[in-house]
Amino acid sequence: ISLEPGADTHGTEIEACTCYALNPITRATLDNALSALSKESVYRVKGFVRLDDGVHILNWAFGRPDYTLFVGDATTKLGNKTALFTLMGEPGVLVRRASRFSQAIGGEITLPREHGRHSHHH
Repeated sequence: ISLEPGADTHGTEIEACTCYALNPITRATLDNALSALSKESVYRVKGFVRLDDGVHILNWAFGRPDYTLFVGDATTKLGNKTALFTLMGEPGVLVRRASRFSQAIGGEITLPREHGRHSHHH
């Protein structure tokens, strides 16, 4: 069986959900939110965040955040958001962890495959 590149070797299924924020975020706020994550149930966080010195690409794995300055037009990635992350982790637990994380940065989570519940009528 060939694993596609980037496949995690956790053996179990992986759940993913998206977290975004519209309010200003500081690096300290984000670092605090990340350090509060459970490394046992959250495997990776990756995405974009707008900090006071520009937009950064965040890659968080095994409890260590890695920031890379994003060069280019970040509006294509972020639009009007200040942060957009994908969290990957243990099914059944991840969403709870992700919502705590998004609360810590003042954001919201977007749940996949559940858009039946909150249908947006304009």
